[in-house]
Amino acid sequence: MPSAPVTTIHVKTKKTSHDTNGKNSKVVLYNCNCHTFDSVITQLMYATGCTYEAGNRFER
Repeated sequence: MPSAPVTTIHVKTKKTSHDTNGKNSKVVLYNCNCHTFDSVITQLMYATGCTYEAGNRFER
């Protein structure tokens, strides 16, 4: 029987000074070809309340 394909997921973490009001949180972004960079930044803005510029810095 053939084995199932394996998907490798690379996880990057980055500490920021973004104020979370004392609440721990984590945002996970997957590297895919189906979303534009701008749409990912927009989702970061919704998820974290950050500005466009701050969302753009998460990529680096």
